[in-house]
Amino acid sequence: MPIDIDWSDAVLVVPPRKKAISIRVDEDVLDFFKREGEGYQRRMNAVLRSYMQQKSKPKKRA
Repeated sequence: MPIDIDWSDAVLVVPPRKKAISIRVDEDVLDFFKREGEGYQRRMNAVLRSYMQQKSKPKKRA
C-alpha cells in the first residue's frame, strides 16, 4: 500500500559544512564515545560545541 505524504510544506535543511582535521584524543575518551555506537564523531562535536557556547556567554556580574 503506497504512503500518501504531503511534501508541500517540506523545508530543505542543509547541514553546516564540516572541516576534516586530525586530532589526538586520549584512548579512553575515544572509547567512551565509540561505546555509545554510531555517530560518535557527531556526539564529540556536540560536546565541543556546548563547551564553546558556554565559554562564549557573557560573564555574569555579581
